[in-house]
Amino acid sequence: MAKKEEKESIEQLIKKTKKELEFYNINMNIHNFKIKDEYRKRFDNSVLNFVVAKKLITKKTSNKKSENDESKIEKFTNFQWAGEGNSFSNRLVTVTNRGNAYVFNSDKGSIICSENFGSGILNACAIEQTENQMFAVGGFDGAINLKNIVINNDRRDKETGTTKFTGHQGSVSALQFMNTAFMISASLDSVLLLWDINSQGKIVSSYREHTSEVTCLDVNEVNGNIFATGSGDTTVKIWDIREKKACVATFQGSDSSINCVKFLPGRLSTLAAGSEDSSIRLYDLRAVKELGNYKKEDNYSVNSLGFSKSGLILFASTTENNKLSFWNIFGKDEPFYQYHYDKSPNNEVGLLKASINADKTKIAFINGDEIVIIK
Repeated sequence: MAKKEEKESIEQLIKKTKKELEFYNINMNIHNFKIKDEYRKRFDNSVLNFVVAKKLITKKTSNKKSENDESKIEKFTNFQWAGEGNSFSNRLVTVTNRGNAYVFNSDKGSIICSENFGSGILNACAIEQTENQMFAVGGFDGAINLKNIVINNDRRDKETGTTKFTGHQGSVSALQFMNTAFMISASLDSVLLLWDINSQGKIVSSYREHTSEVTCLDVNEVNGNIFATGSGDTTVKIWDIREKKACVATFQGSDSSINCVKFLPGRLSTLAAGSEDSSIRLYDLRAVKELGNYKKEDNYSVNSLGFSKSGLILFASTTENNKLSFWNIFGKDEPFYQYHYDKSPNNEVGLLKASINADKTKIAFINGDEIVIIK
C-alpha cells in the first residue's frame, strides 16, 4: 500500500471524483496488484486438495459419554489467528462455552497458555496483531478481559495480571485490536466502544449509529484507524476514528442481518459482507457501490469470510453444514469449489467459524469441540 493512500481517510477516498474513476475499469483497479505464483497456483486450481494438518482440542475426553453429558462438554465458540511472521503466525487464541481461553501453537497442537475467566460463556476474542503479546476476550456478561500471553512454566514473565473493561450492556459479539494502544468492541446492545488499553479500561469513544445489535467487525490491516461493522439492522458501516463523525459510509445491500465483514487483504477500499440470506456482497468504498454478489448453492446463512493472499479467492462458512465454499471474485457468482469436512456420520454441527492465518497458508475452522487446521 502506497504511503499516500495510507494517509488518506475513508472520507477522502469516498470524495474521489467520477472523472478519476472513469479512467479505469473499476473492478480491475481495485485488485491491481501482483499475485505471487505460489498463491496463484494454490488458490486458482479448480480443486484445492486441502488436507487436515492438525486438530486442536482443549483436553482429552472420554468416549464414554451419555446424552446427558453433552451440555457439559467444553466447546469452542470463537478464535482469531495471530499476526504475520514466522514467530507468531502459527498461534491462535480461542475461547469456549466454559469461560476458558487458550492460546494454541497450531503446528504442534499444543496449548501455549490458558486462562479461566469464570463459568460464563465467552464468545469473542482477539489477539494483538503487531507484537502478538496480548489477547482479549468478551462474553455474555458484557465484560472484556485483557491479558498478556504468558508462556507456561516461564518464570521470567511476571506480568500475569488481567485488566477488565466494563461498559457494554449486552453480550460482547466481536472485538479487535486497532493497534497496541486501542481496541474496538461490538455488542448486542447495538453500541461500539473504543478502549484505551493502557488506561485500565477507559472508554475513549462510543458509537451508536447502528439501530440493532452489532454482530461483527473488522479492522483494516493497512490503516488501523478504519474498521467496518455489520448489524442486525441489515447495514454495513465504515468507521474512521479520526473523523468528528466517525461513521463515514453506510451500505444497505441485504434485507437480512449482516453476520460477518472482511476487508480484502492489503487494501483500504474493498470490503466483503456475509448475511443471513446466504449472500456475500463485495463493496467499493471509493465509488460507494456494490461490486459483486455471490450466492451459495444452499440457503444457509454466512457466518464467516476470508480471502486468499492474492485477494482473488473468497471463501465462506455456514453454521448449518460442514462445507467451506470458494469463489473466484472475477468468476461466476456460484462457488467453483467446496471443501466438505465430515467429522462423523452423526455430526450435525456445522462450521461455526472459518479463518485464514496472516501468512495465508492455513485455514482453521470450528467444528463442535475441535478446531481443525487445513492446508
